Amino acid sequence: MSGIELTLSLGLGVAALVPVLAKSNPRLASLAAGIFAALAFALGLSWFNTGTPEVIRNWIEPIGIHWSLRVDGLGHLFWLLISGIGTLIVIYADSYMPREKLGTLLSPLLCFMVAMLGLVSAGNAITLFVFWEATSITSFLLIGFKRDDPAARRSALQALAITGLGGLVLLAGLLVAGAENRSYEFNQWQSLSQVAFWLIALGCMTKSAQFPFHFWLPNAMSAPTPISAYLHSATMVKAGVFLLAKLSPVMGQRVELVAIGATTLLLGSLLSLFEKDLKRILAWSTVAALGSMVMLIGAATHKLSEALVVTILAHACYKGALFMVAGAVDHAVGTRDITLLRGLRKPLPGLMMGGLLAALSLIGLPPFLGFIGKELALAGFAHPAILGVLFVAGITNVVVATHVVFRPFFGRGTPSEVHHGAGFGLNFGPIVLGGLGLLFGLAGAPLWPSFVGFLGSVGSAVAGEEGKSHIALWHGFGFPVILSGLILLCGSALAMVSMKLVTLGSANSAPRRLSIEGILLSAYRLLPKVGKGVTQLIERRSIRSHVVFTVTAFLVLVGGLLAWQRFPIHVSGEPLYLNEDVFLAAAIAASISIFFIRSRMAAVTILGVVGIAVAMLFVTYSAPDLALTQILVDVLTVILFVLVFHSLPRFQNLSSHPSKARDALLAALFGGTMALLLLGVLSEPMMAPLNQYFAQMSYPGARGLNVVNTIIVDFRGLDTMGEITVLCIAALGVHTLIRMKNQAPSEGGEPSTP
Repeated sequence: MSGIELTLSLGLGVAALVPVLAKSNPRLASLAAGIFAALAFALGLSWFNTGTPEVIRNWIEPIGIHWSLRVDGLGHLFWLLISGIGTLIVIYADSYMPREKLGTLLSPLLCFMVAMLGLVSAGNAITLFVFWEATSITSFLLIGFKRDDPAARRSALQALAITGLGGLVLLAGLLVAGAENRSYEFNQWQSLSQVAFWLIALGCMTKSAQFPFHFWLPNAMSAPTPISAYLHSATMVKAGVFLLAKLSPVMGQRVELVAIGATTLLLGSLLSLFEKDLKRILAWSTVAALGSMVMLIGAATHKLSEALVVTILAHACYKGALFMVAGAVDHAVGTRDITLLRGLRKPLPGLMMGGLLAALSLIGLPPFLGFIGKELALAGFAHPAILGVLFVAGITNVVVATHVVFRPFFGRGTPSEVHHGAGFGLNFGPIVLGGLGLLFGLAGAPLWPSFVGFLGSVGSAVAGEEGKSHIALWHGFGFPVILSGLILLCGSALAMVSMKLVTLGSANSAPRRLSIEGILLSAYRLLPKVGKGVTQLIERRSIRSHVVFTVTAFLVLVGGLLAWQRFPIHVSGEPLYLNEDVFLAAAIAASISIFFIRSRMAAVTILGVVGIAVAMLFVTYSAPDLALTQILVDVLTVILFVLVFHSLPRFQNLSSHPSKARDALLAALFGGTMALLLLGVLSEPMMAPLNQYFAQMSYPGARGLNVVNTIIVDFRGLDTMGEITVLCIAALGVHTLIRMKNQAPSEGGEPSTP
């Protein structure tokens, strides 16, 4: 077992052990979780000397699918972010969460960490999808951690529904791309068709909260802060960004992604201005940041790919720190409402320091890493519309930093009352991440050439081409610096009156009702009514009308498909033998005579003649097993008909002549359509290799001498199980109907009781 597989297995083992340890010693449980995260981070650091690992094992050999783990430069960066920030989150959670809930939180958190580590190290499309779905399930458990809170349950279901459906779309895209490139290994993909691109892009857009799926992320803020800080800084919401960046060399430049990312960036930036909850402000800011990353991926130039890598790292540092600050403020003061937070710099100096460093990186001031990413993006885009979106986003970042850090810690007014101090665990994470934003920014001075070289190599891999690195703290006094100055001035001016926007957003809920989320919720509430109406339209009819409706719909759909596809039919010219003619004529004559018989018992008997004639045809084609099956089914059918019909009244003529003519026409059309379908199927050449395979593998593979039995029971076992399930459900329905008594009111006016 390789080191990476051992690490993932160890993580699952610790996740299973943590709840047991937490019952007796919660501190020991958090220590075990922290040690695992730190070991994973240390493993990632060791790859700088040993090289990133590659593991390929046989998995599903018949279709060429392998269990493939291949850590490239981008995966290496994400591995370090996931494990490093995960270590800080465990330390933070140990001080933030009540002792009795610590184990319940850490166990799914570790499972989520393992799923993310597996996702970013997957070298195979199917391997990635397995971990992708694991992140959806574990994030559902984390977002819905407050099980007694209806809002948390609703948010968790919303996130699972959107990302889960997106995962299915992604799977389709990965399968299409794998078929087009004749491999599911990412390093063997050469191109993506439009279909594969859009399917994969839609799956990534749902995961990374891109327009129009952006609304689920702010609603997920009902989760505890350690979860919000981890999921929305460097892990879950960046999974879609990671996959798009990984596939950027085969996608090339995509104007569609630029447009989607710019729209998401603009929406997230503007909506962050109207929130007063610290976590929701940061959530909308995260949506905006994710939009900027997708926009950078779509542009796909070397400089903008480097800007993407720097932005991913900078965002993970400052947003993780700010989420932790928001949670610690809530823990200390008891509220996240920015209208109630003032003067916290003296009672909470550690949080003030960490939050201030993170806020300055968010704004993009030198010498922070956020400044380098912002300058690269401003220098890389030339289109006025994109520069306008970046300008607006930069202004809102200043306002967000004011609301989240400057106003709560440095704002004038009566200081907020602090109920609980922020200890080491709550201060450590924000200070470390805020300090790293400064340290990494100074590395571009250059003080750390190897670090800059690593980011440059990752940027080149995302761009799919080698080029000169542009990552540096200072490029001279030019257009990006001038634009940054204007952003800072306009943002500061807007921050002075920004509380009016917060008040407007709190007082007016109409924009939320008219948002995409509101429209989807309205459609969701309308869905049961539509379903009820359709059910009443179709089901509240007589059995005869229901059959007419169903058959007509079938004829319209199948007939239209046959006319569109021009289904080829080639009737064989082989002559029929005399005995075949006799059996076929008997079946036809018996079928026609049923329409003229007035007795149900006689009709059932004649129907049995049809079944016997078909069975004899099977015998002439050397299929005695099918003939026996046909006879048994026919006998049972006749017996059931006799048992049901013997107590019914005689036939009565209740149909008008037009309805009879309509029914005859529908019956003729239905029979003719089925005959055409069967002729078309029979006209296609038989798959000789499949026939030979069944015959050759019947005994060595299934240990059966009867080929038909082995096909039904072994080779098509799932199909047979499905048929058995249908029969069982039908039997249960019949059993229920038999046990039900007449529900008509009795003589006393009350319905009879069963």
